[in-house]
Amino acid sequence: MDWDLSKPEYFNQLLGGTGCLYPPHSLYKDIYDSEKAMKLLPTNDDIYFWAMTVLNHTKIGVAKGFKGDLYQMNLGSSLSSENVILEKNCNTNPFEIICNEYNQIIDILNSEEDDE
Repeated sequence: MDWDLSKPEYFNQLLGGTGCLYPPHSLYKDIYDSEKAMKLLPTNDDIYFWAMTVLNHTKIGVAKGFKGDLYQMNLGSSLSSENVILEKNCNTNPFEIICNEYNQIIDILNSEEDDE
């Protein structure tokens, strides 16, 4: 099937309730580790799924004309030096939690910023 997609980027984060398609082999192996997912982000599976795509070096495309929820991460000049808040009024930052567990995410995202 040929999809008319926006430029795929790591910085696109789809929200599951909007109809996400994860093609075969697009997610990192830890997607099957439900205990880890529940320990890290028990109420934020969208960030966990996003991290699994980035860790697998899968960029996220968005179908042109898509009218659902899309979060475009604007992480500033340097991911390693910025404190990124993805949820307002939250005592823990899910992005920080997942990046502390998988610190290679920062390198992957910085490589995309460097390519632009």
